[in-house]
Amino acid sequence: MSEYKPVTVVDTDDNPLGGMSFSDALATRAIRRLAKVFIRRSSGELFLQKRSETIALYPGVLDQSAGGHVDWGDSYEETAHKELREELGIDTELYEIAYLYAEEKGIGNPSLYTWSKIYLGTYDGDLTYAPEEVAGGEWLLVAEIDERLRTDPDAFVPAFHEVWRVSRDALLS
Repeated sequence: MSEYKPVTVVDTDDNPLGGMSFSDALATRAIRRLAKVFIRRSSGELFLQKRSETIALYPGVLDQSAGGHVDWGDSYEETAHKELREELGIDTELYEIAYLYAEEKGIGNPSLYTWSKIYLGTYDGDLTYAPEEVAGGEWLLVAEIDERLRTDPDAFVPAFHEVWRVSRDALLS
């Protein structure tokens, strides 16, 4: 996500209302659009990124492979491809697997709300991490992610739990 480009702000039905700075969107609890991507190897393992220790929100925890706020004027899918290139140095064909309106808890006291489109792509090559956003990651099977969520739920971005719930079955196919 570019710091200078406004993020897309929407209503409760995901109709665009305009662009707003990320900090203003958080401060006013505006509903934001997010694109989230899971990358799967042909062998079935999914890549979960470990967020950089210097990133503003949820440093040092696991999240989907890539993702970010949809900039004003961009589509969910354009953002998904852009985030893959920026965070992991790759691009691949993507398929939408879920669409989610969620309450994101854990940033101070107020709840924040987001619309997210979740995508899946297959990639078997090397990844090149953007160090300001990604500290590394792990390739895990679905069952391994299930177990980690059960035994160490705080190792993940809080919103990951809901993203996983709505995406899991599609990630098995």
